[in-house]
Amino acid sequence: MTKHIGKENQLSLKLFDLILKKEGKSVEYIEGKITFTKHSSRLKNYLYDIVIKALEDYHVQKSINITVRRKINQIEILYNKALYKQAVVMADKTLKLSQKIDNQTYIIETISWYMNALKTFEGKKYQAKYDRLQKIQNEAINKLSVERKYLNLSNKGFILTKKSGLLQSQENLNKFNEIINNPLLSEDVLTNSFISTRCFHSIWANYHYATNNYKEEHKCLYQVIKLYEDYPLRKDTDQYNYITYLNNYAVGCSRNKDWEQAQYYFKKLSAISPNSNQIEIKIFEYLSCNYLNLLIEDVDLDKMKKELPKIELGLKKYDSKITPLFKKIIQFNLCYSYFLL
Repeated sequence: MTKHIGKENQLSLKLFDLILKKEGKSVEYIEGKITFTKHSSRLKNYLYDIVIKALEDYHVQKSINITVRRKINQIEILYNKALYKQAVVMADKTLKLSQKIDNQTYIIETISWYMNALKTFEGKKYQAKYDRLQKIQNEAINKLSVERKYLNLSNKGFILTKKSGLLQSQENLNKFNEIINNPLLSEDVLTNSFISTRCFHSIWANYHYATNNYKEEHKCLYQVIKLYEDYPLRKDTDQYNYITYLNNYAVGCSRNKDWEQAQYYFKKLSAISPNSNQIEIKIFEYLSCNYLNLLIEDVDLDKMKKELPKIELGLKKYDSKITPLFKKIIQFNLCYSYFLL
């Protein structure tokens, strides 16, 4: 194994050779055989690369984003190897997938390699395809430019309301009014991409919540939920935001005393298969805090009894990883639930 690798890598790989040869020997024995005083960083980098590659291989099965990124890299490899026909086939499939998630960056990058490969062919049919791709790419470039403007407005609004979603001063309200008065947030604007549309409704929802207009906030959140139904793959690529909107909409239903709808959307939230530990913990926080609060308000003792053991188990499992504010609310709701029981 090591003879084909340079000397600096041989030192790092000796550890793996020893583990294979000395199976059954103690860790102390192996550590005593090799000293990484001069090359410890190389070993760390080597192991780090292995772990990252393993994680990538695992998550590529669950993440559309990683899948598309890999396919774009594969197109580049095929092109550089002068395998132009294969590059075109791969680019065509990747473009369709990029369009399904409406990711302008991926669309632009895929088409660049696609057109590079097509340049090597002659004939009218290739020129027609080239022209069509150029048109799609130009549209994606324009969409991306608009998306960045919406994201900038969205970030400004989020900073003003901070984590609580509330405006802390009249000055912040004035600043948010300036954001809302931006022409991009006019009712007459027709957004033409997933990100732009999501930001449009999200900014308005944030504004209505901050100004205590919960009815209008609820309408805006519904438009965002509906948008995800139109782009189902985005539920994966944009999972953190998706679960947040589901939670916020369910909370809105609960606020409006629409228990049935609230139960429905909390159930959708609990049915999501998280693609990361972060998402798993966030779903636990939302359900343990807001769903339990719904059961308390509805005085649904039977469902409460079923949820409490799960919540206690989750508190032990996630412990310090739970957001402090959520932990306080969950613990309070737990105490109140046991009081009701």
